[in-house]
Formats: sequence, C-alpha cells, structure tokens
Amino acid sequence: MSKVVRLRFPFDAADRAKIGSEIDRLVVTETPFDPRTDSTTPPSESLVLRFPLPAPQNPPQVRPIFPGHMRFKIDPDQAGALPTPESLKIDDGRISDASYARLPRKGIILVRAVSTWHTAALDMHAIPALGRAPILAWYGPVELTREFLEQSLLSPKGLKNGIIMRAPDAGGLIKPGDPAWGPHALSRFLAGRYDAPVTCGERDDGSDDDAVRLPMPVVTSDAPGVCALTVTLAWQRPEFQQGDPTDRADTRQEIVPTRLFLQHVRKHLVDGCANDPVADAVIGADAEEGTGPFHKALRDDLAELGFALATTDAENQYQKLEWALREFQIYAKMSQIARIRGASAAELPLYRNIEGCANPAIYKGHVSGSANQQTRHLIGLWKRGGFRCPVVISAFLADELDQNGRPRQEPRPSYGNLWSHDELVVPKTRMFVADFTGYYGGAPPDTMELSDLVAIGRYQSWEDWGGPVSEPPFHCHPDAEILPESLCGVSSESIRSPGNAEMLSTFKVIRAISEQECNGFFDSVNSYDDVAVSVGPFHWTAKAVDGELAAYIAYLKAIESRAGGFDGYSKAIGFFGIQSDKAFGKCWNKSLRAYFGGIGLESETWAVKLIRKIRNEGAYLRNWHAFYRWVMAGRSVPGYRSRMWDMARFRLASIASTPLRKDSVATLSDIFSSEQAMALVTRWHVYRPAHVVKGGYMGPKLEAVWKAVGEPDAAGARTAQQRIVTQLLAAMNNSGVGGSRQVIAPRWVDAPDDPKINKKGFRLDPALRELSLDPGSFRLDPPPTA
Repeated sequence: MSKVVRLRFPFDAADRAKIGSEIDRLVVTETPFDPRTDSTTPPSESLVLRFPLPAPQNPPQVRPIFPGHMRFKIDPDQAGALPTPESLKIDDGRISDASYARLPRKGIILVRAVSTWHTAALDMHAIPALGRAPILAWYGPVELTREFLEQSLLSPKGLKNGIIMRAPDAGGLIKPGDPAWGPHALSRFLAGRYDAPVTCGERDDGSDDDAVRLPMPVVTSDAPGVCALTVTLAWQRPEFQQGDPTDRADTRQEIVPTRLFLQHVRKHLVDGCANDPVADAVIGADAEEGTGPFHKALRDDLAELGFALATTDAENQYQKLEWALREFQIYAKMSQIARIRGASAAELPLYRNIEGCANPAIYKGHVSGSANQQTRHLIGLWKRGGFRCPVVISAFLADELDQNGRPRQEPRPSYGNLWSHDELVVPKTRMFVADFTGYYGGAPPDTMELSDLVAIGRYQSWEDWGGPVSEPPFHCHPDAEILPESLCGVSSESIRSPGNAEMLSTFKVIRAISEQECNGFFDSVNSYDDVAVSVGPFHWTAKAVDGELAAYIAYLKAIESRAGGFDGYSKAIGFFGIQSDKAFGKCWNKSLRAYFGGIGLESETWAVKLIRKIRNEGAYLRNWHAFYRWVMAGRSVPGYRSRMWDMARFRLASIASTPLRKDSVATLSDIFSSEQAMALVTRWHVYRPAHVVKGGYMGPKLEAVWKAVGEPDAAGARTAQQRIVTQLLAAMNNSGVGGSRQVIAPRWVDAPDDPKINKKGFRLDPALRELSLDPGSFRLDPPPTA
C-alpha cells in the first residue's frame, strides 16, 4: 500500500462545476452540539451539504478527503436484504442484472487510515489546539453504483483486492483471481466485513490516486431533486481500535470539526480549490487564514473565563494555549466553580466579583490540553452562563501587608489574576489565593473577602531562572510542619517509647534533612530554580528525565492502585493530569541507588506526554495555579504526606546498605553509623547522588572522606564518628552543600520560644531534633517492600 498521503476536497472540479451552476441553492451547515447523538444521527460538528441534484443520471461522486481503508455501512432500512455469496452471480467481474437489482446499495462509507505512516503523515496536518488529525471519515448517505462495484471494488485494476478469510471447514482462504472471490468480496463489503484500500499513486498532482482514477460512491437525494451529504471526521484512541469504527455515536472516537479541518488544510488540497466558488462556500472564503481565527477565539474565550495563560506570542502561543486548556479542564472537572456576581464592579478585584456555584456540567474527559469536543462545548457553556475560573491568585506588595504578613488593602488590578510563573517579578511581593472549589476540604465558600485569602508564596529569582517559592513562617501553615503525627502516624509521645526506637531514629534523621530541603514543612515548595518543582522532606525534583518526584508519583500511584481510594495519588496528583513515565518498580537506578523517573502530562490517549525541557515545557508545572496545588497537597492531603515516610526510608535504606566496594561485606552504615553521620551522608546524596554513591558502591568523594579519617577499623568509636562528621562537613562545604552544619546543630532547638531564633515557627519538641553522635546510634525503621 502506498505510503503517500494527499488531501482533497470531497468533490472533484467537474462535480463542483455542476454544483456551482446553482451556487445560490447550496446550503452549508454544521451539526450543533447534541450529547444525545445516536448511530442514526450525525455527530456534532459534522459538515452537511444540501444542493440541487445537477443531473439525476450523473450525481456527484464522493472523493475521500484522505486515503485509507473503505468500509460500507448499510442503511438500516435495507439491512434485511443482505445477499449471500451464493445468491450473487458475477461473471468476469460483471454483476448480473438480477443480482445488481437485489443489492442494498444505500448507506454510508467510512474511510479509515490504518497504517502508522498514514496516521503519522496525517498528524502533520493536525490543528494545533486539537493535537491530532482525523484518521476516520464518514460520508453519507451515498449509493454504490454499478461502476463503483465493478470497476473499483471487484476489478483487478481497481482498489487492491485483498485475501478473504473463511472458516477452515468452509474452504479457508479465498485469494483474488479465484472465481469465488468476487461474490464473497461483494457480500462481505455490503455487510461491512470487507475493507477496500483507497490509496494514492505516484504522481504529485494526484491524478493517479484511486479516488481520482476510479469511480467512487455517489451522493443521494433526501428530497425530490435535492442531494444531501454529511461528512464527519474523527480520530480514534488506540486502545479502542477493536470497536466498531462505523459507529459514529461511539464517544471514544474524538470528533474533528470537518469544516475547521478543511480550512486548516485548504492550501494542501491537491485538486485545485483555489478561487473555486463551491470550495469557498463550503470551507469559507476567508480560509486562507487557516485556523488562525479559531485559535484566537479560543484564547480570547479562555481569557474571558479567567484562564489568562494563553498568549499571542508567536513562539509559544500553542504551548501556552495548551496550558490554558489544561487548566480549564482541571477546574471544569470540579463540582464547584465560580460565576460572575450580579453586582460586580470593575474597581473590585476579580475574586470579589465572582461567587461560588455548583458546576452544571462536569468535564469527564482527559486533562490533555487539547480542545476536544467536550472542552469546546463546555467553554461555550461557561461563556453563556457567566461561569469563571474558581481559583484566583492575587499579589500584594510588602507595603500592602500588615505585621503578620496579611494584606491590608485590595490588590492592584494588574496583580489580581496571576498565572505564569514569571508574569510578575516585582521583588517583595506575596501571593494569596481565593479558592471557591472546596476541593481541599471544608464547605466551598459563596463569596470571598480580603480576610479569607490564603497565603501561598512569593516570587524568587535565581541566576537566570525564577518562580514561586513558599517558606515559613508567612507562606506555610503550622499544621503542615513535618511532625511524627503527620509523617509517621504516631504522636510525639508515642514515638519515644522503647518499641519505637527505630522509628524515632529514622524520623530524627529525616526531619533534620527536611529543615534544609523543605524548611521542615510539607507545604514548603520550590519552583524557582533549574528544576520545575521540588517537594517533600528531601525535596524531590521534577526534572526532564531523572527526577525523584516522578518516582514518588509512581509510588503513590502503585500504592493507591493496590489499596483503592482517592487520596495520595488521585487527590494530589492524578486529578490534575500529572503522571510519571514509568511504574515505580522501574524507577530504581542501581548506579546511584536512588529512584528516578521522567515527569509528564496526561494526553488524550492516556499516554504520558513527557516533559523534556524544563525551561519551556516544564514551566507549566511552576505556573501559580500548579504551584498552589503543590502547596495544598502538602498542606491538606494526608495520603500524599504520609507516603513520604516510605519514600524517605527507601532513600535511607539504599544509602545505608551501599557496599563500600565491589565484593565488600561492609556497607556505608557500618562506617557512618551515627545519626549525625547518616544525616549528613544522606543530605549529600540528596544534593549530589554521585558524590556519595557511584556504580552501586561508595562514591569517590565520600571515599575520600573515609580515607581522610584514618583508622577505618576504629570507626565504631565515638571519636572516629566525630572525625567522620568533621570531614563530612568540610567535604560537603567544598561541594557546595550549604547549611550542612544546621543539619546536626540547629540553632532553634536552644531557644524554641524565641521567634528571633526560631524564625520558622517550628513546634517540634526539640528533643526530637537532637541527633546522636554515638556509633551505631542510627537505627533504620525498615521501609515496606517497594
């Protein structure tokens, strides 16, 4: 089968000339959105053409827009008249008059691109906001003429004849050229069980394409003297290819608006549609602009609804439009949204001009960033109903805040609806959120006042990067502090019991590291540096390929799939279309003894759209709304927080069990055996894994520390542990690991009630923060089986 794909108008120039003779009577419409579409009703956004029948004896032929396998679906009114092969008389490719007279010839034809090269070639013509090009096209009603059946379907010089499969007891295969082939091929084609390939030829002008050189089905009349043709385009999700492709009511098939697609590809049509009055009437005389007006309207509509991520910047316009569509789909999935208040006023900030309300039509599709049909419909519904994005992020300058960091006055209009991470880079600003959804707990509010706003962070620049960050005490919630209750599931009193000695030792090490990584708070998030986002006690990062946040997401998903429910993964991550590129079991990196994965976004086919460039694609993960969701996951989703206990222990266990050398029985925990030493080694591994572990064994930089200590056989002594800690601090400082001394000797434990010293407002009992220097004092609470 030819790998060439050429696109054409459904009627050739000769038939367009016939239709154009009465151009004023050509009626072009698109079917409106109707969720009740059934198999007898054309799907929404199909193209419907009605025109006088130019010559009843010579009606226009339907030329498929793109090549593929043609299948026939009989008109339901004729379904009872299907012929059997035995009832058909075909002699040398000619159907007898008696057989032809009995044939049911009216129905619809489906042309489906089935080869990977055809679908790939068609996707080169995808409308950017939709993301996929059609691979299915329905045309109907049509009639199968004698010329089509004899010259195209049955002739060896027509559409390529295929082998017909019969049951072994019925004779097995029937190959072209066999006298039985014709009756079986015709019978099966009429029954929708034989596909005839419509291919492209070798000539660049398309003159030897099957759709041109061979007779095709013709349009039929739905009223005396009037022809009607409906053209529907769609693509089909790969996991559902085994379904009935002729069922246009199958919602698993995603409709591509026919007229919009023809506008998009008009300059690529091979059959001379330039300055053609029929093509102008069908596609639109202004179609030279392609889908530019469609994309502009989409951006404008989303901006009107409060989704101000889309931009007209030529370089990033489609990427940011995708982001805005993702955000719309996320909020359209929620049960509570917002709408314009009746008494709205231009001088008030956005959050004061909207009110919470129930979502009248919840989005049930993928968070894909594609303007699929359901999304297009809901955008229109939101516009008509006055609905708005239910989460509003506002910025306040330092002089607009009181001594407690709360806003004293309404935000400036330009600061009232932040989206992009770098939209506002004014120093000393603080961002607050008005959330009408109730998604993170509590009754969704009807209205929001200044005092109801929730602090989430500020903008932070870093080298040539920059973005949101949340830090205690002003951005983090006291209840989000990493405590035994929230991390381990036991009280601060219970963890000190003799039976919890391993849990206590492990908690103290994790907590010590967390104070340097995430300020000791689950909701302390970093989105300003060269990774898209960092969260958790070891600040797992979202990187393009090898990031630990993707591994944590994979672990959450694995746990939830085994236990069921809607908590850690679904509530905090999956609901928003964020995914890992691999299962947790495949995230293990043997060389560095850590878990890594690629982070990606959901697509229309469930496949992960991997983020490969943090500065460009990864910027979506750090927009202010995405950042708010990372913060709130750490602040209010128990399953997301508690599983960090497992993930942190996986890290500790992998480091502790790392062999010193190949074939070595001793491990790192035999040398770095105190809580202080293990905390420093782990912090170093978090910062630069290869400094600590390389090739699955102790890394060269850590080995240099061990050698500098001397007397390795005396490492069990407290003095040796002190030397190890001293050498670790020096080596880590030389490697750029800042704040390492604070891991083992935090200032705040000496004056926990002094806000000038305990600046982050820690509530942890200082006794649970003291790391021992005693050899063997680190005792790992073993993690669960990965």
